[in-house]
Amino acid sequence: MNTQKHQNKAKISAVVPLNTILESILDLDIEAGPSAQTSLSPIKLGKFVGADTLRYVQRPWIRLLVEVYISNQERHIIQELMESPRIFGFRKESLTHAIHPHAYRPSLIAEFASIVELLARRLAVLERRKYSGSPELLDGLVDELGDDLGCHFEVFRVLWACLMR
Repeated sequence: MNTQKHQNKAKISAVVPLNTILESILDLDIEAGPSAQTSLSPIKLGKFVGADTLRYVQRPWIRLLVEVYISNQERHIIQELMESPRIFGFRKESLTHAIHPHAYRPSLIAEFASIVELLARRLAVLERRKYSGSPELLDGLVDELGDDLGCHFEVFRVLWACLMR
């Protein structure tokens, strides 16, 4: 791997912890608490924000996760990913708040599965001939599950790139 690229990943991972990225992807729909937010705190949005708006905010965080952590071959980064309960979910014995404070929050894998499943449902009802080969036509398209199908599709493309690495 390019030495400069490796150094940049190390710098970014030191400044933006994995947990901050995961919370910024997974906890966007949780209302802000009374404590003040720092510049690196996960973004908290009100409960009336649309699902596609949340996906719009998730997309750069997912890209950061892929570029800095998932594509990283450093042993300590791989270990951090594998040990994070927010990536794969939680073990049966950790399903209470007393044992683990994040026990009822979603995992990254569950979030990715939800994004793909909902996109499949949204695309299934479209006239395929009209949109085939022209994903830009999805931009701003409103349906009963969101207000910008194009944004949902772009998040899927980021996930697909992650899977193809």
